[in-house]
Amino acid sequence: MIKERVKTILSNKLAAIPPLPRSAADFRPLEVADPTGAVKPFHQLLFPEGLLRPWEFERTFSTALGTSFEAAARVIGEQRFAEAKNGENFSGTVSPPARTAIDDILRDIRRDGMQARYLDLVAKVVGAYVGGSGSIEKVKVDLYLKDDAGNEFFFEMKSPKPNKDQCVGTTEKLLLLHAMRRTGPPRVRTYYAMAFNPYGDSRRDYHHSFAEKYLSIDDQVLIGKGFWDFVGGTGAYEDVLAVYREVGEEMKPEVIGRFGL
Repeated sequence: MIKERVKTILSNKLAAIPPLPRSAADFRPLEVADPTGAVKPFHQLLFPEGLLRPWEFERTFSTALGTSFEAAARVIGEQRFAEAKNGENFSGTVSPPARTAIDDILRDIRRDGMQARYLDLVAKVVGAYVGGSGSIEKVKVDLYLKDDAGNEFFFEMKSPKPNKDQCVGTTEKLLLLHAMRRTGPPRVRTYYAMAFNPYGDSRRDYHHSFAEKYLSIDDQVLIGKGFWDFVGGTGAYEDVLAVYREVGEEMKPEVIGRFGL
């Protein structure tokens, strides 16, 4: 199922690419205007069509590839957890003290970076609840897992190279989930998940300035192998890589043909 999902996404993206209007060795003429925002005068003067087209495809395909990560994680999670869902919406009442605690935390992170352990922040938000009414908050998560014991796991699957706003915004969503559920680990766990580590296989290799400053890497973030093995058990990361490799080999002739390489 994972293989077919990835293959379908790639096939659809390739089908949307029109045939090459010129030889891969020719330069693309300078357009006066383009409704899709594809005018790149400096790139078009430096690189022939055969180099521009793959570069453009990779950039547009990255978003679709991200959705394949979410789908793959759900399918793998179904084998190990009682529930596994993508794009699930959650809502709940957040008390004024808990909302204030979250706002204070976010203000401090924006100003000074992440100065505390994430789990300590979770405890602060959960501890702020004093009963009574509050506001209804809604959060949509990329991946939701629930085990046989009823423990819940929420994942926001984001870029491994986030900017400041992405770090702070994701932390807000994760803390809101704890405020709604009014509990933390082990009953409720929340993570910023990265499907791969762009700096190497080891977690120790990861060094992205914004993430290291505005996230709590050790107890908030799951990266690459750590994420996949958490969802699917030991060896899941290698299994996922094998599926993507197999799809790549099968689709290689079509990809090469599309770009006239």
